[in-house]
Amino acid sequence: MAMDFFERQEMARVNSRKIVLLFLLALPCVIAAVYVVSVAVYALGWAFFAFWRSVFVEIHSTSAGTAYFISLWQPTLFLWVAGGTLAVVFGGSLYKLKQLAPGGQVVALLLGGARLNLHPAPRVRAERVRRRAHRERYGGVRDRGLPQEPDTRRTARRHRP
Repeated sequence: MAMDFFERQEMARVNSRKIVLLFLLALPCVIAAVYVVSVAVYALGWAFFAFWRSVFVEIHSTSAGTAYFISLWQPTLFLWVAGGTLAVVFGGSLYKLKQLAPGGQVVALLLGGARLNLHPAPRVRAERVRRRAHRERYGGVRDRGLPQEPDTRRTARRHRP
């Protein structure tokens, strides 16, 4: 059963809504993943510096030791990570939107499509004129290695009643 234009259009609208919903669902997941990596790097850096500070600075200190562990929730770090991630995602989206704005031709070329030239280039036309003039001058002697095209005037002259 063939699908008509309006059914395809409605299906495209539904699919577009799904894609936008999945994109909005993916943003918090990406922010969370980047935040987890950032907290891990921050915690390792904190532990490294806390250890060496305790070794060099507090050797003879009587105060309590330095905390080697930090909380997993760092609101300032989360805001920086969220802002940076959103800036990269929306910057990339705007770049792609601007790149694809001219339409289907740009999309096809970016996907590796080749432009179909329905009109021969001026060089090809000049070659055809040269071959036709050569055939008329020398009585139909063919150029070797070049594809031939029928000469409609000569054929029409030959088949006159």
